[in-house]
Amino acid sequence: MNFKITLHIFSQEETGLIHGSLPEEENNPQSLLNSLRPFCTPKELETIDMLTNMFSMLETYETIFAG
Repeated sequence: MNFKITLHIFSQEETGLIHGSLPEEENNPQSLLNSLRPFCTPKELETIDMLTNMFSMLETYETIFAG
């Protein structure tokens, strides 16, 4: 549940303390997931990989259909 809340916070347009503390290129859910990797179990790493792939697919989808 906490992870879902964190993803929700990072998906909002508003800039808050969390957003302001990261450089612009690292201000996204994928960067957050990558920063958590060293602290994860193998099962959690599988979940992070799945989410990272999902975000990549969504970016590709947005690129294709936004234009």
